[in-house]
Amino acid sequence: MQKRWRLVLAAALALTVVLVLTSSTRLHPALASTAHRLRPTSWLRPRNALPKNALPKNASPIAHHPLNTCAAYTDLDALTHESERHYRARGGLSRRDFAATLRDCTLRHYECFRMQIVAGKVYVVEPMAPAWESRALASLLTIQAAVDRSAARWRSQVRALGLSPGRHRNNSTQWPAWLPRRPVPDIDVMVHVGDYHHTDFHYWAYVKPHDTRNGWAFPEFGLFGWPESGLRSFPESRTALIRDARAVPWHDKASPLVWRGRAIVPVRASLLKAAPSFHPPDQFDIREAQPRGDAFLNMADQCRAYKYHLYTEGWAHSGRLKYQLLCNAVVVAHQVHFREHFYPALVNGTHWIEMPDRHWDRLPSMMRALRDADEADLLQREPVDNATTTVMLAPRAMAEAAAAFAERAFSPDAISCHIQNLAWAYHRVSTWDPFRDPVGGLSSSSSSPSSSGRSEENESPVPLSSRSETASGPAPHPNAVALGVLIRRAMREWIDASGGAMHVHRGFHSRVHHPPS
Repeated sequence: MQKRWRLVLAAALALTVVLVLTSSTRLHPALASTAHRLRPTSWLRPRNALPKNALPKNASPIAHHPLNTCAAYTDLDALTHESERHYRARGGLSRRDFAATLRDCTLRHYECFRMQIVAGKVYVVEPMAPAWESRALASLLTIQAAVDRSAARWRSQVRALGLSPGRHRNNSTQWPAWLPRRPVPDIDVMVHVGDYHHTDFHYWAYVKPHDTRNGWAFPEFGLFGWPESGLRSFPESRTALIRDARAVPWHDKASPLVWRGRAIVPVRASLLKAAPSFHPPDQFDIREAQPRGDAFLNMADQCRAYKYHLYTEGWAHSGRLKYQLLCNAVVVAHQVHFREHFYPALVNGTHWIEMPDRHWDRLPSMMRALRDADEADLLQREPVDNATTTVMLAPRAMAEAAAAFAERAFSPDAISCHIQNLAWAYHRVSTWDPFRDPVGGLSSSSSSPSSSGRSEENESPVPLSSRSETASGPAPHPNAVALGVLIRRAMREWIDASGGAMHVHRGFHSRVHHPPS
């Protein structure tokens, strides 16, 4: 009997030790890799770091299953979770919210459109407002590519796990919590493709400002390319920039801080005004440059020749940041206001240096600290404001960390996982079914709200609990045009406008085209 009690006590003690160890190491995976670098008392602490409550309270944690590809990119979804928490707190995204956003797009009639994803296909609901250059089409193609990749990944996961969507439809015990029941939900979304819409409506947009609560951030059009400025797709640019950046060893690159651009916003104008006073002057190569001007310096030359790059916002964000991160260089920035989808995952002092304000008086001392750290080539502790200390990686290590971050954050899997998670978050907070109770037109089974004399803004939302699907699934809006049809139409119009001649633009790295402003 005594021996049996000893065994019971030993087993209980072992179980207690296991529980203590597991509870003490329960840390969000996105924080685990960066927590040791954060110093809460320092201005170098990332004000945009992923918060501990990044996931909604009622959302299941991402399981680290070997087949769960998207678990490696959860840090890129911080803004999505921020928006989801906001909409949950305000009672969801209602039919009235959508109708108000649609009305705003109709009135502005520029740089916005209504997009539907139905059964894995992207549609645009006509009439479609004019958009700046090719960015609307590039965004649609980026979303469709992400949806296609998500669907292929989902089918592979289902097969590898031996699941059958129909057989396991109502069996939650056999279907893993991290795997959605279908790749991407059917959604109805208002998309804005301008630099920023400067409203508080409920668009998917390229950025989400710090002071804006409504709306969602999704990857910008430049990932697919920007032919009007000679910008290649990101995979093409990635290959060229990595080659150029690594062509010159780190110790052979120039140490001045480089910036080229146009004074289109106050933060850039103040930089150009302050630049002549920076000391020593030979350590700052900051000049205004027009695309065809003598001072123009393309991104490839900047990657090849300079260790330190300065990032400034433009009308909203600047598309150059992802290329600067890829350059194997240290990126220094003013305090950023317009956040792209990946911005919260950047760790200040590890991937880049973001200064605590939008003024430039700290810049010379910051650059002196970076050059001193580079000469020592070790972790550098530099006093800031005589009150706190900051810990940052040595510049060469920071440049390598930034390049590794860019290669991961803008990979096809990362982009598809982000758009997949964004679509599901948007679907979860929507309190109405756009395919049973459509806004702005007829559906295959209902009458038009406007034809019956009812105000779309005052109609009652359809509760989520009452949603149902037919055997064939929901149908897109009657005025919806499939993306493939839109592309063929655009190509036909382009051929007609160009007289059938194909004009070859020189690449983003050519001196006759400017980098993103």
